[in-house]
Amino acid sequence: MIILPFGCSCSTLSVSPKNWKSKNASVKKTWFVFYRFYDPTFKDNPKYKEGKLVIFKGFNHIKDLVARQNEVRIRIDKEISKLKETAYNPILGREIGINHQTYDIEPTTPFIEALTLAEKRIKASPSTKRDLKSTLRFVTKAAIHLRYNEITIKMISRKHIKQVLSHIDLYYGESSHRYNKIRSYLVKV
Repeated sequence: MIILPFGCSCSTLSVSPKNWKSKNASVKKTWFVFYRFYDPTFKDNPKYKEGKLVIFKGFNHIKDLVARQNEVRIRIDKEISKLKETAYNPILGREIGINHQTYDIEPTTPFIEALTLAEKRIKASPSTKRDLKSTLRFVTKAAIHLRYNEITIKMISRKHIKQVLSHIDLYYGESSHRYNKIRSYLVKV
């Protein structure tokens, strides 16, 4: 049994015919590699309770015995590498990726929507939440006026934030204290 990421596992990769490593192996037969993949999230699923049988071919066009044996070894190594390093899940049919990042807010979320979602996630006292909502109203108006409302959050840079703060200062004439308060709330969000 080979242990894989996310609690998954698979049986040892086997080749048919069994004598594929010997010098007497026939290249006239169809060769294939097979193993059984187990995912604990599908243990209650009747279809995958016993795991999923994975079979792959792709080397039967090679008629030279040594070349076919080498190709099978390479393909087995690639499959194990794919299962271990990228957390490939044959049941789902995709790579989960060990370094796959999950985001609370997707980088493709529009700027204002991302700020609103972030504001909802912040735990604070009622007065701080009130101030934060008030600040976001100013920021939303400024972002709409500057046409930043549809820019995705991953595209927003320090320059955009400075322009939003300058716009608030210019159009709403906020005091230095309020300006710094808005800036500090934006840092929190």
